Amino acid sequence: VVSLASALLLRSAHQLNEVHPGFDARDVTVLRTLLPYARYDDEATVAFHARLVEQVRALPSVTAAGLTFQVPLTTPWMAQEVFRAEGGARASSLPVNVADEGYFAAMGIPRIAGRDFRGMNGAANDELILSRQAALALFDDAVGTAAIGRHVRLAAGGPPYTVVGVVGDVRDQHLATAPSAIVYRPHAVPRDAILEPGARHTMALVVK
Repeated sequence: VVSLASALLLRSAHQLNEVHPGFDARDVTVLRTLLPYARYDDEATVAFHARLVEQVRALPSVTAAGLTFQVPLTTPWMAQEVFRAEGGARASSLPVNVADEGYFAAMGIPRIAGRDFRGMNGAANDELILSRQAALALFDDAVGTAAIGRHVRLAAGGPPYTVVGVVGDVRDQHLATAPSAIVYRPHAVPRDAILEPGARHTMALVVK
């Protein structure tokens, strides 16, 4: 019985090792920041992280660097928000992550269509990037190209957003779990402080 259990365990481990997570973590280092709330408001928080990632990208051994709120396979859950596609009748509750314009390149997450976020400049930002599964959930777009330029709103009458990019799906929770449909917000000052989340005081710096 022990031998059979060991064989099954090794087989499962081998199968998980063959699963592609949707990103490439080779030569990647992650450093998490935590800024004190008493000293950093939304504008100061975004400005600090913009300076940090700019200085890291200038280092001679760095090929890419970016910021994200949650790193794949490190947290068991992700906050969700309810979005409604422009002209759509149904609302979808989808996991939301926060990232900057360098995160996808640093993590090796492929871009399927569109472009990356604009750089962090402390201003409010109405852009979203969707994973392929999120594009499918919101726009019935299995390929990922038809979602570019489309608009979504927070379901409760919140501000509109424009989809500027679609990226590959990532196994964010576990290698044995199917990829989630993820909406990526830019790390920016919220336009609506009541409906939108504030700037993240804790972020993960992802360096390749």
